[in-house]
Amino acid sequence: DNNYYQTLIDAKESPTNSALINGISDMIYGRGLYATNAARKPDEYAMMVQLFTEDCMRKICDDFYTFGQAAYQVIYDTSHTKVMEVAHMPIQNLRPEKMNDEGYIEAYYYCDDWANARRNDEHQRIPCFGKSKEGLEVMVIKPYKAGFHYFSPVEYQSGLDYAFVEIELAKFHLNNIYNRFSSNLILNFNNGVPEEDQQRMIETKIKDKFTGTEGDSVIVAFNDSQETAASIESISLPDAHNQYQFIAEEASRKIMVSHRVVSPLLFGLPHNGGLGSNADEIKMAALLFDNTVIKPMQRVIIESVNAILSFNGASLNTFFLTSQPLEFSEMEIEEVDVDTAQEKTGIELSKDNLDEVAELLIEKGEELGDGWE
Repeated sequence: DNNYYQTLIDAKESPTNSALINGISDMIYGRGLYATNAARKPDEYAMMVQLFTEDCMRKICDDFYTFGQAAYQVIYDTSHTKVMEVAHMPIQNLRPEKMNDEGYIEAYYYCDDWANARRNDEHQRIPCFGKSKEGLEVMVIKPYKAGFHYFSPVEYQSGLDYAFVEIELAKFHLNNIYNRFSSNLILNFNNGVPEEDQQRMIETKIKDKFTGTEGDSVIVAFNDSQETAASIESISLPDAHNQYQFIAEEASRKIMVSHRVVSPLLFGLPHNGGLGSNADEIKMAALLFDNTVIKPMQRVIIESVNAILSFNGASLNTFFLTSQPLEFSEMEIEEVDVDTAQEKTGIELSKDNLDEVAELLIEKGEELGDGWE
């Protein structure tokens, strides 16, 4: 229906799915972009900070995980020789045009509301980065996924059905509350069948008196006599509460599997483990999740940043500063210099924490390089 992105937005009504998307997006951004050679290239670093603002990069990280893709607006100078501004563009407002003969998408079309777009509507065509000499281009961050040419499915694609299970289960329980946990009732009038207008008037008055706007728990029936009245048989679900609990727990578990969550404690989600092991579990889970999920996504975004910086003649070793505590950042390399330490740990080293990092690495048997002096 040309509205896949809206489906992903709707899936965030699932509490588990929403918590994971928000948490992972924050982890990808961490504390923002930095460069290991920022001190040696202050002008180029200043250019990066000016082009890729905090607000822009937060939105890019959020889109990239929520939708599986993200997009920049790239604005050039009049001679098309330098990028003057980079801004976030909502990826849900873009649709690709047909690929060229070489299999590349050369432009995207922009619309505020694709769900209500008509076939004959004219939409703004925006060329892709490096595909034109226009003043505005779009760079779409679209990681390769086998079998998908125009869009990349989200990391949690396999958990979407379970996200909607959570949503529908919540609606079911909410409806029970609105109906005061009572079964539907049938009210029989056994003194003949009146005209349709009179039936509607009687039914409206009864429902206005005995039901609220939240629920409709009364069925009104008109019969010629009591012998022809409708009958109701209630079919109860045995151990219903246990079945609902199983469905809720199973849906939550499968959603976490689709997001490749190592431990729910990382996102403040319920966990069955003991309190005594939580600290060690969070530490190991944070390291594993960072290396297997967060860093690969960060690398894709960093490639897009470096491509734009390269157009402007800048060469920086960019990375995302981690939001993890220092004691959670470990390196398993034999020799570590200052730049490598920053890039591997995502920690911006300074005179205030240099000794602390060095002592931590020495305790772990690491050999420090000459850069630490």
